[in-house]
Amino acid sequence: MKNFGEKIRLIREEKGYLQEAVASEIGLSVSGYGKIERGQTELTVNKAFEISKVLGVSAYKILDISETNNQEIKSNDGICVYTNQGSLNNYNKDVIDLLIKTKNTETDFLKTQLKQKDDLIKELMRKLK
Repeated sequence: MKNFGEKIRLIREEKGYLQEAVASEIGLSVSGYGKIERGQTELTVNKAFEISKVLGVSAYKILDISETNNQEIKSNDGICVYTNQGSLNNYNKDVIDLLIKTKNTETDFLKTQLKQKDDLIKELMRKLK
């Protein structure tokens, strides 16, 4: 399997869905969704879950991770990911790297949001005094 997009395309075709239908359900343009299938854009974990829901399959199937016999792996920042029977091939490594990158991006976004809200609260507290 070359990439996650190829796996998604195969599942979509197997299920008999058109790109237009899946794209519409997940809120993307057909060209944007097509880029995911062609591997021309990064697949986020959230999009993988959205696509899996539309296609009626587990996100584990899209990400090519076994749901059973998984070994927990933790990154340095405590993010948990799992790999089948503890063996990391290049494809599973790509999945783990994608999960960690997505979680880091989400964490950075949430930290920024929290700081903005904290600054707003401080400003409001100053105005109340």
